[in-house]
Amino acid sequence: MISEHNTNAVNRRPYVRKQSAGWWLDKQYYFLYMLREGTSLVLAVYAIMLATGVMRLIQGPLAWQGWVETVTSSLAIPLHLLMLVALFYHTLTWFRLAPRIVVIRVGGKALDPVLVERGHWVACVVTTLLLMLLWGGAQ
Repeated sequence: MISEHNTNAVNRRPYVRKQSAGWWLDKQYYFLYMLREGTSLVLAVYAIMLATGVMRLIQGPLAWQGWVETVTSSLAIPLHLLMLVALFYHTLTWFRLAPRIVVIRVGGKALDPVLVERGHWVACVVTTLLLMLLWGGAQ
């Protein structure tokens, strides 16, 4: 049974703060955050494009050749450049953010975030060089 003073609680409306669609344009911090999140979408499209390439490769030489012609067309080159810029920006911001998300402790003291960020870059460069060596060696 609902008491008399509880009926008011049922009729209350929650406070909804008004916010413009461009709220993230007000401060540089929010803008850079949204830009970083937007790069995730660009990279997702690139991943789908590469997965499509694998599908075309499985489908045979003719399908593969069609995909290669599509991704090397004059219209696709600016998209590749956009995706490359998005990749670099996303990587840069992620490597800067990672040491603040996962704090590594050595001997009870937190490792300097700059060292963690530099470690990410070293791992990235070493991995890239190894892949280039393996890829170049396969030809």
